[in-house]
Amino acid sequence: MISMIFKIIEECLEVKEIMRQLDRRFYLTFFERLEYAFEFVKQNPAISLGATKERFPDGTLIGPWWNKIISSFIQKMKETPFEMQTKEDQIALYLLAQIDEIQGNTLDFFGKLLYVKRMVERNPKITIGTIKERFPDGTVIGTWWQNNITSFIQRMKETAFGLQTEEDKTALYILAQIDEIQGNTLDFVGKLFYVKKMVEKDPKVAISTTKERFPDGTVIGHWWHNTVSRFVKRMKETGV
Repeated sequence: MISMIFKIIEECLEVKEIMRQLDRRFYLTFFERLEYAFEFVKQNPAISLGATKERFPDGTLIGPWWNKIISSFIQKMKETPFEMQTKEDQIALYLLAQIDEIQGNTLDFFGKLLYVKRMVERNPKITIGTIKERFPDGTVIGTWWQNNITSFIQRMKETAFGLQTEEDKTALYILAQIDEIQGNTLDFVGKLFYVKKMVEKDPKVAISTTKERFPDGTVIGHWWHNTVSRFVKRMKETGV
């Protein structure tokens, strides 16, 4: 009797697998199409995805799908705060970055930041400003970092929060994540921005008593109690 039950279970699993494979022939999800495009580009690095007449396994033309879907997806991601992106969104962006790498395409500022974040995740101790590796377009990563990131952070410090674009805020959040992975010390504004993200995730958090720590190991509650209250008092006294 037991062997009969196991046989039925095995047959059911086999049927489910066959149905899954059949489903892939009839319709692919966005993520499955992107994975297919990635594998396709690995085999054909010089191909123009937007112009190809090749088809996905379900028969859909790759070129028209790419032209219709990918640019709007990238734009949507630029307008979506990083913490609101799903894990699948982030993997999709990474696949797109890998496709760019294979094809040697130019990444924009946001794309380069995401590319660096992935590098840091693989090697947390790496000194970004000295990296000799290159982005897909041939730009030396370390040189780009030195020439762009400091000036970007300074510009954000001088830009009122309400005037920052959604892409600016996302870039700052990715920079904070890079700091967190590397255990770097955040400056005053960086710490405030870090706390803001904490509060957005948990509006009821008691900041001054939290035992959580910044990437550099500083207890957030202690820093808030010792620093922010004095800062607010000083601002009131100066009439700001």
